[in-house]
Amino acid sequence: LHTANPEERTRDILTRSRTTLVLTDRDLPSVAGVPAVRVDTAPASDSRPTAALHPDSLAYVMYTSGSTGKPKGVAIT
Repeated sequence: LHTANPEERTRDILTRSRTTLVLTDRDLPSVAGVPAVRVDTAPASDSRPTAALHPDSLAYVMYTSGSTGKPKGVAIT
């Protein structure tokens, strides 16, 4: 997610991709309402968000700007 994106665009991308956890390199409790974990530090054991993991779970989604003005994503498992 690009930090310069408007909040509305970030929220739309996270909602449509059904994101349950954001990995980040910043100290953020959440990104547009989705729990965030800084990847270069271990979270306290009592604050770890839970997420169900399955082989078909998304690893990431690559978004384009979209010709309609709405971002379009390609899902990568």
